[in-house]
Amino acid sequence: MSRRLRHHINPLTFPNPTKADIGNGPFIADIGCGRGEFLKELAKTYPKMRFVGIELRPNIVKEFEKVITKEKLQNIIILQGNASISMRYIFKPDSIKQMFISFPDPWFKPKHKKRTLFTNQFLDESYEALRNGGTIFIQTDQEKLFMEIKDKFSQTKFKEITKAWPKFKSLWEKHKNEHPPYRVVYQKG
Repeated sequence: MSRRLRHHINPLTFPNPTKADIGNGPFIADIGCGRGEFLKELAKTYPKMRFVGIELRPNIVKEFEKVITKEKLQNIIILQGNASISMRYIFKPDSIKQMFISFPDPWFKPKHKKRTLFTNQFLDESYEALRNGGTIFIQTDQEKLFMEIKDKFSQTKFKEITKAWPKFKSLWEKHKNEHPPYRVVYQKG
């Protein structure tokens, strides 16, 4: 089976936070949205909702901007930046209804741990940005990373909950012939 590999990009090459005035929400956020397949599916299914995607790779953001324009998806905002240091500059407190993080870069080497998305700053700022009862859906295909994420969240105010994952094709298609991804849902409040 041929598999296209995605090259990791060092988030530390973007040391300054992304700043944007996107309004008050409520938003559904996709952190590390990539080419935006999931966001497109959501935006078409829920045209009255507002969606924000944050992606680190500038070339991917430019591609997705063209798709948003071509398909007239006016309920999606795409931002290029490092979410691990930018949440408070993008989202006002209590403005996110749901957040999705799918297949974050694992950064297994000890010297690369500082590149992880799940910094204390990211977790604290995400907690502030989520509405009370808001949820974060996380999925990864790396068991070690999954356990690290669970450990990191256990040290926060978030609580792990049992909640069904949305049945969107773009969330499931990637792993239809492989081991299912490891999934967890956290809630504020």
